[in-house]
Amino acid sequence: GYTFTSWDAHATSAVLGATNVFALYEPLKTVTYTVEFVRDDGRFIGDAFHAVVKEGDSVQQTIDAPEIEGYHPIEETAVPGFSLARSGDGGTVTLNIPGATSDATYRVSYVPNEDTRYYVDHYTETLTGGWTLESSEPMEGPTGSIVRPVAKKIDGFTLKTSLVDITDRVASNGSTRVRLEYSRNKYSAYLDVGTMGSLPAGQENPIRLRFGEAIPNYFPSASRNGYIFDGWSVEDGLTTMPDRDILVTAKWKLDDADYLVVVWSEEPNVDPVT
Repeated sequence: GYTFTSWDAHATSAVLGATNVFALYEPLKTVTYTVEFVRDDGRFIGDAFHAVVKEGDSVQQTIDAPEIEGYHPIEETAVPGFSLARSGDGGTVTLNIPGATSDATYRVSYVPNEDTRYYVDHYTETLTGGWTLESSEPMEGPTGSIVRPVAKKIDGFTLKTSLVDITDRVASNGSTRVRLEYSRNKYSAYLDVGTMGSLPAGQENPIRLRFGEAIPNYFPSASRNGYIFDGWSVEDGLTTMPDRDILVTAKWKLDDADYLVVVWSEEPNVDPVT
């Protein structure tokens, strides 16, 4: 805690006998250089680094900046003699001070990476009411921020999940997964019986079917005077419901009809006047 300054002045005088020679000291003057590592929320990362050197001495020191997943270090305030070299989510701090003069603190702050990975999983409704993964898309955002998923356009489906209600945050390790659900759409099958045909009373028309659902072969019978109903013809020969409305046309064939032929003949001996 002390540094030598000189010998007692009596030591340089003529020695006339036994003499005590005293070394003179003064309190050691030191300079402290501190390096702190701080999260973006103000919490310290580990213990601060301290370099205590004698005033006037030079300082050359390299300190490893810790790696924090999903964050990277930045120089909070420039301090002469200190420098930061980033490497991935960490880096190194170098002290290069030719002559220590006064205490100084160098703070390294860690801020969120802007490109932390997360995933958006798109699930579509099955015909049985369950859900199946249609696709998974990687996205990027700042660590700790609320995710911003983007809905897809999927033919035959409509987004069910409310995007504004999603509050998931981007995990620093890239593990966040956001689930978006898409309901299966329904479309109309219009039953066309022609101008003279009719459907049973109370029959729904059009009939609503879900996308991808098998088009039934049990559409109701229709009726038309003078014709026999001969089934239905589905537009374009479709067997499953497309992502649009379709037309189903009734087929007819002429009905058999009984008729009477009357033949008249004239008798020659009949007086036409009487």
